Amino acid sequence: MGTEYIKAMSNTGENNICSKIAGSIVKSGLAAVVVLSASACTMVHRDSFTEATSGHRDVRVYDSSVQLAEASIEGGDYNTALHIYRRLAKDHPDDSELNKALANTLLAAGALDEAEQTYRLVAERNRDSIEAMVGLGRVYLAMSDGQNSIKAFNEALKIDPTSYVARNGLAVALDHLGKHNDAQKIYRKLLITRPSDLMIKSNLGLSLALSQRFHKAISILTNVVTDPTAPAEARHNLALAYGLAGRTEVATELEQISGSQSDVRGNMQYYELMRSGLK
Repeated sequence: MGTEYIKAMSNTGENNICSKIAGSIVKSGLAAVVVLSASACTMVHRDSFTEATSGHRDVRVYDSSVQLAEASIEGGDYNTALHIYRRLAKDHPDDSELNKALANTLLAAGALDEAEQTYRLVAERNRDSIEAMVGLGRVYLAMSDGQNSIKAFNEALKIDPTSYVARNGLAVALDHLGKHNDAQKIYRKLLITRPSDLMIKSNLGLSLALSQRFHKAISILTNVVTDPTAPAEARHNLALAYGLAGRTEVATELEQISGSQSDVRGNMQYYELMRSGLK
């Protein structure tokens, strides 16, 4: 079945720069569109490079470089941010926070192989780094590698069984593999403790649409998009649900809210292709 869908992994309440480390990784085939947001985003904390290990001037240079990288991410300039983070990581190879920030930015920029290597480096140096394992899970999602993504998220849950970010990621990976019922059980369990989490609700609605439970999916997603704080991808998920249900006019209207004519046409063609695959 040719399945194209939009998924989101988000940590509600992340700061603005973390939310900027969000990329749309477009793939063709079984799992074609993944919207990844900053659930595992790690800022470079000030105490990761202290005056005890270097002079005052070096600390100031480090701090100003990190601030410039973060400002570049804020403006969507990943190339500049990567240039800065790579240079800093070369000078400070043991700085785990810096390497996590580098890996997150690599993922956002679509440099998946390097992101995988960097997350693995962090994980090898810090066996208890849940951020590294969640990051690996997100990399494998972007690679459309559901099996390895599941392994990574399960490893993250071994480190912290209470991590809703890792559990949500696990559900996303299950959806990637077409195991929608298993994914929906996880989303529903998460919503017991996080009943207001719009991203998880959006994921649940999309999962329901992919399992052809269109009425329920549309109901959930409609409630999500009416909230002024709803994630942007929720509207696309609702459009997809309508498209899969054969209600192309409504789907088109939703896509036209923020998309160009060419984007709308392309999305509608995808929805029709997906609908054919569900039959």
